[in-house]
Amino acid sequence: MVKNIFSALMTIAACIITSSCGTAGQATGIAALDGEWDITQAGNVTIDQKQDMELPFIGFSCKENRVYGNTSCNSLTGILNADAKQKTIDFSTLGSTKMMCHDMNTEQAVLEALAKARKYNIKGDNTLILENDNNQPVMTLKKRTK
Repeated sequence: MVKNIFSALMTIAACIITSSCGTAGQATGIAALDGEWDITQAGNVTIDQKQDMELPFIGFSCKENRVYGNTSCNSLTGILNADAKQKTIDFSTLGSTKMMCHDMNTEQAVLEALAKARKYNIKGDNTLILENDNNQPVMTLKKRTK
């Protein structure tokens, strides 16, 4: 009986550990998102840092199950909702601050691209492509180096 209880507890513990960032097969895929990514393209807008602008980025924390970042003007935060097996991602839970900035064009392009993003694809170690339902790129990001 003790052996059965121990076995059941070990099974439950294994399920909890592997489901924290998806299933065992998905954990590596979701974990690949971890860290901060500079936005280099949002829709048709190429992002180049202007003197008075913060470089827009998105950060992912699998451990904390959250998304955070900056649109070049306002801060973003929300719950990480991604599926490594399906390569899907959902930014519908994002919220942002509502400051008015000198140039809102970059912010608008970033927010529109995030609203359209449904899938993700990681190229190599440092490029993240967010895609729409038709597998068309809506945002390109580069992994920040530490």
